[in-house]
Amino acid sequence: MVDNKIISQVVSALLNQNGVNKTISKLYGTVEVNDGHKFVKLDGSDTLTAIVEGTEVMNGDRVLVSIENHQAVVLSNITSPASARTATSFMDFTEDGLVIGEIEGTDGNPPQSIVIGSLEDGQQGVYLRVGTTVIAKFIGDEYGYSKIEFGPFSAENDPNEYFGILDAIGLSIYKNFHRYNIYDAATRIQPGYMMIDDGNYTTEIALGRIYAENGCNAKVVNVGCSSAQNISVTGGGTATGSVPISIPLGYAPVGIVYFESINHPCYFIRTYINTTDKTVEYKIHNPGGSDWANVGVSFIVSCIWTG
Repeated sequence: MVDNKIISQVVSALLNQNGVNKTISKLYGTVEVNDGHKFVKLDGSDTLTAIVEGTEVMNGDRVLVSIENHQAVVLSNITSPASARTATSFMDFTEDGLVIGEIEGTDGNPPQSIVIGSLEDGQQGVYLRVGTTVIAKFIGDEYGYSKIEFGPFSAENDPNEYFGILDAIGLSIYKNFHRYNIYDAATRIQPGYMMIDDGNYTTEIALGRIYAENGCNAKVVNVGCSSAQNISVTGGGTATGSVPISIPLGYAPVGIVYFESINHPCYFIRTYINTTDKTVEYKIHNPGGSDWANVGVSFIVSCIWTG
């Protein structure tokens, strides 16, 4: 058996010859990275030799090299051999774009992959996919605005399907989403605003106020009331009147949360709740030049539980 010192001396001599193009084929060694530069320490040698990567290597990899022109050229990586079959199992160019991840799937599980390209509606972006189902999208438009869509997904023991959108406006989560404004329930959170819609009633929190369509913790209810659409208002003139409120038993009216004029855009000069008569009193103004004879008014009155 040849002494390691002799091997080291032979390698060093070959690397340091001047003007001589020497080649030694099939020497084994270990890759070492020093200050960002890659070297190989050949078996039986203590010398670090600069390498030329014929294949990608990392620190600690066992490699097969040849010595050419005072450099070690990596012929193959023994620790992590390259394989076209392995590479295409985890990365492939398809008509959808670049697919990274499991292309085929294993052990009966669907493949899980990242797609960089365009899917479904042709929008460019990054997609997370399980099998053929897209579970998340990172997409943008030509104006530089981006959004994330995630879902559909479901909770444990919950037959419903949920879907979410995060964009510059805010976060929206939908229950059984079909398309915009068609869903079973939704929650939207935006800067300064939150909306909760359970499919029957809507609650909104915005600008320091709370609007609860079905009341707040059963302590507040909102009651609608409207006039007949036969109010007459002369051009440039005003009209006054009152509308009865059907106040639920045990509640008392505390404020008007919504009002509008019907058929014509009248201005409300005054609105007032008459708690004695249980009516909304109003005064409206006709800003037009002609007389209006079929004006109506509508209100939503908030009532609080008093017991």
